Amino acid sequence: MAPEKNDSALQAIHYQRGSLQLLDQRKLPLETIYMDILDSKDGWYAIRDMVVRGAPAIAVAGALSLAVEIFNLGTFDGTSEDAASLVTNKLEYLLSSRPTAVNLSDAATKLKEVVSKAAATSSEAMAVFQAYIEAAEVMLTDDVASNKAIGSYGASLIQNQLKHLKMLSILTHCNTGSLATAGYGTALGVIRALHDAGVLERAYCTETRPFNQCQSFGCKICYSGCMPQSIELSREFHSAIMCLRLDEHQMLKDELEFTILKGKLDCGYAHCCFKANIEFGNIGIGT
Repeated sequence: MAPEKNDSALQAIHYQRGSLQLLDQRKLPLETIYMDILDSKDGWYAIRDMVVRGAPAIAVAGALSLAVEIFNLGTFDGTSEDAASLVTNKLEYLLSSRPTAVNLSDAATKLKEVVSKAAATSSEAMAVFQAYIEAAEVMLTDDVASNKAIGSYGASLIQNQLKHLKMLSILTHCNTGSLATAGYGTALGVIRALHDAGVLERAYCTETRPFNQCQSFGCKICYSGCMPQSIELSREFHSAIMCLRLDEHQMLKDELEFTILKGKLDCGYAHCCFKANIEFGNIGIGT
């Protein structure tokens, strides 16, 4: 099971049952290298060393690293309770790779419940392992589906707010594209949905953290997804213009209709214009 490959955008996670590869995001944008993840230990280091980034991607990568290990485990001489204990201990180990990762913790909690229920209803260890693998794979597909729902909803919301405009220029900050998720993206997913709708004039992608890469991930994803006129602003320029008054910079006001930031959409440009400060609540924009 794997995310749908219906576009050319970069993917952080390549998965088929028994096999997992993670894009080494430390090498971007100069190199595109995928690392083989054979077990939870490889997953642990990939998370800790920031091979994979973004809360959703971290959670899915951790869960799938253990799924691959379990699938290739071979003979297991133990009861269903032993199998559940093994999985639980491995999940606790994965949590230690990034103790502050909320999505990873949430995924581990849900997966522990899955194996606990499986152990309670079957005496076969393989039933527990199978239940875990299937649940981890559902997390992968569910993340892509929720990303696309966010993109569709956000794009519709923006178009409804700006009905008088035929084309839109959007700024987004933070790593929220397909590289931060199982696929498609959250805040950048909104921009992708606008592009698919044929109304995206230009995407301004500003994030370069944490390693100050010369090209932002958002810009890289826009380029690989064939989004026209996508550019990058430096962090310094972005910080400066976010403090400017709209009436002093009419050109920027005219060019940029929406900013998509972590957690909210801001109609207009910069923090001084909150005409449509629309919270996305539980579904969230960003990571």
